[in-house]
Amino acid sequence: MMTTKMVLMWVLGALSMLFGAMLAGNADPAVLGATPTTYYLSLAISFILFLIAGFMWVTVSGAIRDNLG
Repeated sequence: MMTTKMVLMWVLGALSMLFGAMLAGNADPAVLGATPTTYYLSLAISFILFLIAGFMWVTVSGAIRDNLG
């Protein structure tokens, strides 16, 4: 049975994936005012958001597996 904490982590993981994808999709080095530093920083932040989302989803799936078995 899924608890509120697991559902919250699952939703936060989905939001983290959403914001990471939005940030990575809009990263463009040719945008006026974008320096190479800010471009690579936005890519690093989006990668970290993807890692956080994956960590949360793996944690929730492991907790569900432990609760079912």
